[in-house]
Amino acid sequence: MREIMQILVHSHKNILENLFPTVLEWGKIVELESVLKPMYMATTLLSTTSSPTQGDL
Repeated sequence: MREIMQILVHSHKNILENLFPTVLEWGKIVELESVLKPMYMATTLLSTTSSPTQGDL
């Protein structure tokens, strides 16, 4: 994700440069992703199961 955003910022530098996350903010984004990814995976699994059970987790 970071590489794609760098390309986007580079192509629209005058508009997006001030909005690009700092190194500290990128660290927080990575931490947040590590917390949210398991929740996303569980939600996706349970939403596709017709009768969710504890065994699905």
